[in-house]
Amino acid sequence: MNSPLGRFSEPLYAVLRIVAGGLFVFHGAQKLFGAFGGHAQPIGSLMGAAGVIETVCGLLIMVGLFGGLAAILASGEMAFA
Repeated sequence: MNSPLGRFSEPLYAVLRIVAGGLFVFHGAQKLFGAFGGHAQPIGSLMGAAGVIETVCGLLIMVGLFGGLAAILASGEMAFA
């Protein structure tokens, strides 16, 4: 059985990965650097640690390097939040 979106599955997956990773990176940049109207937090605080996790995992998800591990770590951080 062939899916009607079968030929678009890989490009759509890449777009989803880039958008989801970008959202994590932007949210982490708000916490770390005060970008996009956010307030910079000290890295030693819980918010600072969350910013580091979101930024690093978001970049890894975007490029697809250790994407599964990064997604599990980032989603666990979101569940804890």
